[in-house]
Amino acid sequence: MNRHLRNHAAALFLLAPVAAALVAPGAEAATAQRTTPAAPQVYSLALNADNGLTPGSHLDITVEGSPGADASVRLANSNITVPLRQVRGGVYRGGYTVRSADRIDPTAMMQARLTRSNQTTSRNFSYPASFQALVMGNAPQPVPAQPPVVAAVRIERFAMLPAGRIEPGRDLRFRLQGAPGANATLEIPGVASGIPMQEVSPGVYEASYTVRQRDNPESLTTAVATLRAGNQWVTSRISQPVARDRQAPTVSSLLPANGDRVPAAGLTTVSGVFEDDGNRGVDPDSVRIRIGGRDVTDAAQISPRRFRFQGDLPPGRYTAEVSARDVAGNAVTKTWTFDVVDAPVAMAPSGPLPLHLSSPSNNATVDPNGGVYIQGRTVPGAMVRVKVDAVPPVMGNRMGVAMQLADQTIQADRDGHFSINVTPRAMGIPGSRYEVSITANQGPQTAESHITLYQRG
Repeated sequence: MNRHLRNHAAALFLLAPVAAALVAPGAEAATAQRTTPAAPQVYSLALNADNGLTPGSHLDITVEGSPGADASVRLANSNITVPLRQVRGGVYRGGYTVRSADRIDPTAMMQARLTRSNQTTSRNFSYPASFQALVMGNAPQPVPAQPPVVAAVRIERFAMLPAGRIEPGRDLRFRLQGAPGANATLEIPGVASGIPMQEVSPGVYEASYTVRQRDNPESLTTAVATLRAGNQWVTSRISQPVARDRQAPTVSSLLPANGDRVPAAGLTTVSGVFEDDGNRGVDPDSVRIRIGGRDVTDAAQISPRRFRFQGDLPPGRYTAEVSARDVAGNAVTKTWTFDVVDAPVAMAPSGPLPLHLSSPSNNATVDPNGGVYIQGRTVPGAMVRVKVDAVPPVMGNRMGVAMQLADQTIQADRDGHFSINVTPRAMGIPGSRYEVSITANQGPQTAESHITLYQRG
């Protein structure tokens, strides 16, 4: 008898589409009063299948019960447990794609489980009556498909973020933008399938995947997303290629510069700027700084764009070494030397006040998200005023009106170096122009410099 039932159950896998609302056995299911006691309650379970239980068919499961719980459904006597998420108060949804190796017996019971405040309630549900009738040899008419959840299922964009080198152990993040309230899954051909994508905001779905040693990196660039709502579905391949950043970052704007002589009085500042076109910076955790053979990394200030160390260095010649990697794994090492001397360095015993701007260069393009980092050199202790005005581009017949972004005054250090980071607030128009004015003053002497910068589009 059991073999007879299983043969009929196998035939049931060809039934498609299948959609039915299930309630627990017993008349009390229809009359149960829906309250919220200490233990969570399970009220009903609904099942929709776009192609029966055949491999590749997607099952949509909805459970109603007490709100604010962790929900899941176990399919028949299999080891398949489908996690559900709460879409609104007391309504939980989840999905599962049937695999070739799955053996789901529609004559057995499904179990819905809710857990809240360390209390768990489970309830068994039968498959729809149409399933049972087919197993008993009395096949019903096909169940009409459920109407779609949304008017039209669409995918506007599917991408992998961020771009960079794919290597074992790295977490990849996939994002899909499309119709809200649907069910999204991710497939990486030859690697993984049926990865659920969570709706983190209306119409935005995300999933992550950790690269394994045996994975083919090329397969990860051909990922496919599927968005389903009712009996409608649409797929999309990844819409942007993974950037292959093989360009190593550089270290520039070194202070002290190679061969510089700085006085021993007070603290010595060692700093520099990281430049990386591929990923706009380096991984701060990868940065290592050694001065005179001593590791000073823990005492330094490090960001994806720059580093800065201050320490009491006795007179002598020092070799500085900085190493770093960008997020794509490209490495750079920069080595240079400078001298710390007893006597202060006289930059300008006579003549005009010197003012040298080391970065950025005139007519350079800057990234507004990272700010404008200005540094240079004048005489020790001079007061340096930095003014930045922004002029938006001409749009139609409208002329750009200048806007003051910064007006700051700083003092040069004991060897004349100065630096300032200006964040262009209220700017977001590509092609804007920055007019930068730098003025140094010491006593009656004044020096002035002007540069023009352009915002990256």
